[in-house]
Amino acid sequence: IPSIRAEAERQAGNFKIQTFAAEILKSAVRDLMERGKRTLDEISVMLLLSLHDEVVFECPDDDRSKDIAAAVVETYMTNPLTLPHGVQITASVKYADNWGDLKFAPDWASAA
Repeated sequence: IPSIRAEAERQAGNFKIQTFAAEILKSAVRDLMERGKRTLDEISVMLLLSLHDEVVFECPDDDRSKDIAAAVVETYMTNPLTLPHGVQITASVKYADNWGDLKFAPDWASAA
């Protein structure tokens, strides 16, 4: 039964990483909704859901709103916590007409 033990050890190790990643995401979303909410509200951007390491927003379909939303979201989602050893957390903002098309959407950072 070594394979069962190995799987249990892998899952135990992953649990710690996934739990910490979830805490980072919650911290980032909390900061975004506390400090960036006014700006997002002004351009009618709504947080729809958070799933694993992604956050999905609904945004008006005009370039100005997309640019503002992308800047605000990226600002609060990048480095929400100070981590040891200079570890940096990055965020990429993507857009699409529907969630299924996101994998084909360009990165805002490279498009801006």
